[in-house]
Amino acid sequence: MLVTCILYCAAIFSTQAEEPKKRVWVDTDAACGSGLLRDIDDCLAIAIILSNPQWEVVGISTVFGNAPLKTTDRTVRRLVTNWCKNCVPVYRGARLPGDTQTPASKALSEALHGEALVVFILGPATNISAALQHLQAVHTQHKFVAVAGTRSLKTRLRVSKYSPFQLSDLNFASDPDAFEALLSHSPDVSLMPFELARQVLFGKTEIRKLATVHPKLAGQARRWRWVWRLFFGLNGFYPFDAVALTFLLPKQSGLVCSAGFATIEYKRRGFKGRHAILHVRTKNPINNVMYCHTLNTEVAEILLESMTMRDYRRHPGQ
Repeated sequence: MLVTCILYCAAIFSTQAEEPKKRVWVDTDAACGSGLLRDIDDCLAIAIILSNPQWEVVGISTVFGNAPLKTTDRTVRRLVTNWCKNCVPVYRGARLPGDTQTPASKALSEALHGEALVVFILGPATNISAALQHLQAVHTQHKFVAVAGTRSLKTRLRVSKYSPFQLSDLNFASDPDAFEALLSHSPDVSLMPFELARQVLFGKTEIRKLATVHPKLAGQARRWRWVWRLFFGLNGFYPFDAVALTFLLPKQSGLVCSAGFATIEYKRRGFKGRHAILHVRTKNPINNVMYCHTLNTEVAEILLESMTMRDYRRHPGQ
């Protein structure tokens, strides 16, 4: 099994070496380590994406979401500094919905004037929609990859049918208007939904490998694994944001996406008013997104292998 994995990973990285670098922008509400119930998914994704020499990170923007902007901005800057000091610019973004005049939206707008860019949306789409408003037209060469729950009106985001707890699609629900603007302005949006992330379980084995390159992040992953075991009864967690990175390795990761039509629907929630839900239909004559629904279950191991590819980033944070 080990020999098979080594050969498999070697084939992936040799294929990557032959391809030109992919320009990447990461928009995130990372808050890992700042609270017991705040996930580490964003930080894990950022650490992985900074490690791969075939991915040129043009910039990282911060946004409210998992925590207030002050916390997410500080978290991202610390992570980047520990991982690769001064290697990637970090831009402060939206503090709340409708906050459009920020360093993040300006910088992203300028980046979208350049060469092909893959924009990963790991939090509310506030910064993205603001940047798109500054452009007269979005080039078709740019791609937007959003981590969003997406489901029908009758489906709930439950980790298992036996758990009384359910997750919330905060990336979308925190600013549905911004997501609607993204769908309106961008010609190329791919959604990484809940059903995709739950195909990968980040458990004890993966955390042990993470500890060899980033002990501090591994410690946070152990804490997050404990939270999931307590609330959901699983011996690991779904690495939602890290799974989205498979978009950069579509063939090797076994990522399968289908054309779909995304709409924002509303469900009345008693005295709380209307509740927005991002719903995607894959059988529709009109399509405005790519809905990614299947991938290789060895993705976590493949992505972790990439974290040892740069010598000067081998042991950050120690």
